[in-house]
Amino acid sequence: MVPQLTRAQKFDRSILRGAFLALYWILYVDPLTGEVLGLALGSLPVLVGVYRYVESDQYVVQTLAGLAAVALGGGAPATRLYQTPAGNWLAGS
Repeated sequence: MVPQLTRAQKFDRSILRGAFLALYWILYVDPLTGEVLGLALGSLPVLVGVYRYVESDQYVVQTLAGLAAVALGGGAPATRLYQTPAGNWLAGS
């Protein structure tokens, strides 16, 4: 029997999806100018997760926390790694 995920765990997964999507877009798809679009695309799973898994009285707090996690977890590493030896190794360019 596979245990079911709780609503909080499902929301955490949506934050991880958003951070991964932002990191992937910024590093691989458009490394020169993709920061804003990458963060916008990364925020979409968070917003969907807030709508589906968070109680209505926590919308604002959880949205801000999720978007901060996407910005710090998805956008910050990519912009710091760009044109560094570690970033070149990771992105393969």
